[in-house]
Amino acid sequence: MAIQDITLLDHSSAVVSRQIWLLFQMSYKVEAQMLCMENFPPLQRLEQNIQGSISRFYGIFESTRLVAVLEIGESSEVINFDSLVVHPQYFRQGFATRLIEFMLDLYTGSSFRVRTAKKNFPGLALYRKCGFTVAREINETSGIEVLELER
Repeated sequence: MAIQDITLLDHSSAVVSRQIWLLFQMSYKVEAQMLCMENFPPLQRLEQNIQGSISRFYGIFESTRLVAVLEIGESSEVINFDSLVVHPQYFRQGFATRLIEFMLDLYTGSSFRVRTAKKNFPGLALYRKCGFTVAREINETSGIEVLELER
């Protein structure tokens, strides 16, 4: 099975938004377990929210299987990494790094921001490896301690 290049996903399509949503569910369940959270907010996101989102979604496929997605939001000041997920069977194989590096190249000269749980040690290590540094700590209303990183 060949790994395909990074693709801008047409998330307005019901089929594609469903693929993204399913991948979010699988990946975020692992993060919820790692954080010992039963009501993890990213798991509450609906397919319709993805389909109607103004964000851009970039993905990597293995054959026809969507294995990694990076959701970005753009503003005039910064590129926000709103979601970054990898299929659990593909963890630690470089897919997240590949997506981040693609964005850094695509938006050369831009500032980037991402938020992740303070206890998401694999995510924090990934972002630090990609040159992000902690800018601030945020206590979400959900009870999650979050770090905002910038580059």
